[in-house]
Amino acid sequence: MTSDPTELGREILPHLPHLLLDPSWRSIYINAQDQDAAEEAFSIKMPSDPEQWASELETLRAFDFDVVTVDLTGNQADWAGSALDVASVAFLLWPADQDRRPAYDAGIRWEMHVAKEEADHLEWTLEPLHA
Repeated sequence: MTSDPTELGREILPHLPHLLLDPSWRSIYINAQDQDAAEEAFSIKMPSDPEQWASELETLRAFDFDVVTVDLTGNQADWAGSALDVASVAFLLWPADQDRRPAYDAGIRWEMHVAKEEADHLEWTLEPLHA
């Protein structure tokens, strides 16, 4: 997922599972800041050291979540594949100016873009991801 402005993605991301999927799906919101998830999701803050993120994500696989939403920064190639293993559906916040190859290599095939238009109207697009 990308957004314009960038802060919009952080605002919307924790709510995507509830907005787009069945409310009974169990979701987890993973971030590296002190931002709460939507009330319907479990939330976890990752360690401050990005080198630990992939292993931390691997441990979450055992919980068999239906949906994971991930807001992490840094080198996505290091943790993107592990994030996709946490649940059967994943939404990752990916900065628009970042290379798409690590996302594609991790198995992501669709890109959602959300933009705030006039009068705070939200515009959504969903397109195939190209590396």
